[in-house]
Amino acid sequence: MALFDTLYFMYFKEVFQYVKNRVQNQEIAKDITQDVFVKACENKEFLRELNKTKIKEKLINAAQDLCEEFLQKQQVIPLTEEELNSVESLLLYTETVLHTKELRVFIEKILQKLKKNHRQAIWLFDIQHLPYKECARKLGISEEAFSSLLRRARKAFLEQVIIEHHPSALKLPLSIYELTTLLTWFDILDFPENVEEEISLKTRAFFNGFIQNYDLFRKKTYPKNLEQFLLSRLPLNQKLKVADFGSGTGALTKILSPHVKTVYAVDYSSEMIHKLKKLIKEQKLINVVPLCLDIREEMRELRKSVDVGFCCMVLHHVFAPQKVLENIAETLVPGGYLLIADLVYTTESWMLKEEHDFWSGFKIPWLRKWLRSAGLEIIEIEENPSYVFRFESANEKEQTVEVPLLYALCKKPE
Repeated sequence: MALFDTLYFMYFKEVFQYVKNRVQNQEIAKDITQDVFVKACENKEFLRELNKTKIKEKLINAAQDLCEEFLQKQQVIPLTEEELNSVESLLLYTETVLHTKELRVFIEKILQKLKKNHRQAIWLFDIQHLPYKECARKLGISEEAFSSLLRRARKAFLEQVIIEHHPSALKLPLSIYELTTLLTWFDILDFPENVEEEISLKTRAFFNGFIQNYDLFRKKTYPKNLEQFLLSRLPLNQKLKVADFGSGTGALTKILSPHVKTVYAVDYSSEMIHKLKKLIKEQKLINVVPLCLDIREEMRELRKSVDVGFCCMVLHHVFAPQKVLENIAETLVPGGYLLIADLVYTTESWMLKEEHDFWSGFKIPWLRKWLRSAGLEIIEIEENPSYVFRFESANEKEQTVEVPLLYALCKKPE
């Protein structure tokens, strides 16, 4: 049993994910995954060559065999070409293949809104699990054409998922990676009722667990003197009440404190706020007020009470930046200012997962549109290559990317 426990601990997540993607049912996937490890530990040949072979590869191969065996038992009579063109027949087929009622209902709803050829591609490959060659033959196109069609179909499917839950997100030209991110690396595989809430909860859990390494990460990643640059953009004085939205452990908050009357340090992570309170006590920052608030929601405690708001490296972590900016705008007094510091859009997609981001930076037209929708007047908005964030990949050796600062200063009309 010691061997079983060791293998199970090291490889369960990857094997389970593979199985779940194949059989489309969480409970059945758990059973099959359990069988994989049991059979592996009972296989004398596997045990003899344990130190000579790639363990994960063998476990995945075993999982593939068990999945094939299960799927063969679940096979239904293939649809005819005429039935393939029928939405009703397609949905009837999904009902016999998919085992989770809620997932089946959701997929049915989405499939009905897709183009016929997109529907067919997803049905043949993702539901019936036919090889590329067979899918292409049934549709009368080449394998290369089917590959392209399947990519477009999946993108259309993912876009429709977002339309169902947050249509404003699709006002931007999201990449297929960013769309897939919504449903994959956040481990959102069963299409929950509220996608945005699911992402928010997982992000908060990440930052709660990241607390020990956060300050070191920030020091290594952020450009030097970023805080001083932000403070230089407009005059501060002892009469002002400012808010640091997404304050983290208080790096910007403590710099703001001597220059203003009050600093509201706002963060969604209770662990970040807890550490910030220690900083306040140690450095006697008596004018700092820590607030554990969700910027995705209306912040009644701060409504029309903030003279200057700072939103530094926050927007790329949230599902709907436009909504967040609207909420922050509500906290500003008439004539109040908002300073934004974030990342310029990058195509380095590995950052999305490793840095726990939802957005791989932003383009100026996107941010400009959101700020105007929030009722804010734009004073300055620019990409500033003098301030560069440096990210290092934990998984890809020597993989680094430098991303310039995206800066904006805006004002709430009086």
